[in-house]
Amino acid sequence: MRPLKALLQWEAFAGLPTADADIDWVSDDLVDTYWQTLCASALLSGGEAETKAAFWEWYHIMDPFLDETQDWYDDSPSLSKIIKFYEHLRAIWYELTRFEQVSNVAFYRRLAWSKTGRLALVSRITRIGDDIMLCGVSDFPFVIRNMEESETWRIMGPAYIHGMDFDPSLCQPMQFN
Repeated sequence: MRPLKALLQWEAFAGLPTADADIDWVSDDLVDTYWQTLCASALLSGGEAETKAAFWEWYHIMDPFLDETQDWYDDSPSLSKIIKFYEHLRAIWYELTRFEQVSNVAFYRRLAWSKTGRLALVSRITRIGDDIMLCGVSDFPFVIRNMEESETWRIMGPAYIHGMDFDPSLCQPMQFN
């Protein structure tokens, strides 16, 4: 899937409005949940305020193309569309990469909703029915899959669950081979 189309699908999945609506009027909590999940709560050196400002720059940088990206990959784009798109990218490249300093953790990942309704960033091979666990030796949770045929668990990759505080006292022993 192309990156712009994937981001539009992620926004819809996270509950952000369609391109027809104005995201600037969406609840701060929803927007904060989205950008903090994209960067797994990593922050730029200036802290949360700088990171949120970088998110808004990054988000609005593609405004000229949002309507066009709806059909950008479904139809054959004209040569003028392609040239316009790449000229814009070249002009805004440095602004575009500022938020990507912290959001690159989202590459090769997908968004998911936890059973408790929290937005999560998980491995792209995660599927419905996988579980999330916290190992006592790690600061972050992992997605695990029960391998039914052998009664074992397989670690599918790291996860980030927005707003989740993990209590190590709730950890239970598990055995991995």
